[in-house]
Amino acid sequence: MFPKDSHRSDHSFETIILSVNIMSLPAYTPVDAYDLDDEPLSRFLEWNPGVHSIRFQWLDYSNMLRCQVYTRRAVARLLNSKVGFSVQEGSLTMLEDEDGKPSLNLAEAMCQSPLIPDWHSLGLCPWAKGHAFVQCYLGKNNPEPQRKGIEKLYYEEMCPRFALRSAILEADSHDLEIEVGFGIQFCVTKRSKKGSSSTHPLGPYSPFTVDALEGRVGPVMGEIMECLTDVENEDDEEIDARVLTYYAGGQRDQYEIITRPLSPLEAVDGLIFTRQVIRNVCKKHSLVATFHPLVPATNGTHVNISLHDGKHLDTVHEESFLAGMIENLSATLAFTLPLPLSYHRTVAGQNVFGQFQLGRFQNKRMPTQKKGPALMDACANAYLAVAAMIVSGTAGVRDKRKLKDRKVLGIAHELPTCLEEAHSSLRENKVLKDGLGSRLVERYLQLMADFADTLEKVGDVDSVAQRDFLSTRL
Repeated sequence: MFPKDSHRSDHSFETIILSVNIMSLPAYTPVDAYDLDDEPLSRFLEWNPGVHSIRFQWLDYSNMLRCQVYTRRAVARLLNSKVGFSVQEGSLTMLEDEDGKPSLNLAEAMCQSPLIPDWHSLGLCPWAKGHAFVQCYLGKNNPEPQRKGIEKLYYEEMCPRFALRSAILEADSHDLEIEVGFGIQFCVTKRSKKGSSSTHPLGPYSPFTVDALEGRVGPVMGEIMECLTDVENEDDEEIDARVLTYYAGGQRDQYEIITRPLSPLEAVDGLIFTRQVIRNVCKKHSLVATFHPLVPATNGTHVNISLHDGKHLDTVHEESFLAGMIENLSATLAFTLPLPLSYHRTVAGQNVFGQFQLGRFQNKRMPTQKKGPALMDACANAYLAVAAMIVSGTAGVRDKRKLKDRKVLGIAHELPTCLEEAHSSLRENKVLKDGLGSRLVERYLQLMADFADTLEKVGDVDSVAQRDFLSTRL
């Protein structure tokens, strides 16, 4: 990602505004001057003169990465003229039905609202020469006439990226310095004649071996690493490789990439970028990368959260933070495991997840560990999932929660075994509804229930039809 810089230019352009349709809500938080700062764009384009197009990206509730591409000249003209951009309706809540047609039933009650690019998130698209990307917040304009002391542009509280930002600010208020890293599991398979994923193995495979990293996959993984370790500015010492390590996973044709711990917002932006790199590099080599939670392997996304006190681990707040996460874990699963198929990995006896909340027991397969990973899958909107974890942990610190042992294993309550149970837990959870906003939670629950209905119409959880339908989204 492009490095953050507190320096401000003497002149400032008004931020690019893209019109999108989302539910109209009262204004709460004016847009911070940091996000309106366009100087990173000027420096980025100066360092990358070959960029001719910029992709404005935002992640909707169902984890579909939406974007609209503008040329470099168009961006410059529209910045100078302060004219907004317009995009299609339903930026947060649009779903495609089983025939691929967009369903806008939730967007009928929504109104026009701006999209706010975070120029500090600018980066190159190494798989698309001349293209760059920027992650965006959803915003809204002040509907009242402009008055002195009244801000014109506000963040939209329904925005997933803003929900994570708000969670970070609340954690900051309790002196919590949080870093997040991811363990990204995916499978590489052959491309069929129709372009869908094939479950036929590429060749001999042994978990965690050198052989599994060589052969046809070797050059592919090498190119992925080159894309993920490249830097935009060689003079900036703060920029480092995004990846710590990678290896062949425990199931056939499965691989895992461990990303470097970063601030939560940068980490999720990086997760999105890493998945795009993996998918596009594999496509270049006529292979298919899939993050599907069940087929052909049980792929998850491990979330590694660490607390820091300056340069050292924060052991003072660690127990309370983890206790808060565990206490609200059943409701958090509505975000981390957002689809019916997600819960097929939580069946008792499977060596991939575990059914119980954890106190003081070290087991990597448990969903939450002390100094360990919490598990989600690639169906989740990572902004919302990580925001829910941080909100839960911060509440534990605020309320001075303590871990409670159950016998020796530290096992507490049984976790939801299906999406309906997770949704029920979220509806009844005051911590997450207060921390994320009750309207966001209600809209999210409504949309994901509709999405589950759509998937049921497409086919059974283990059907080829549903797998191929999701492969276009994961």
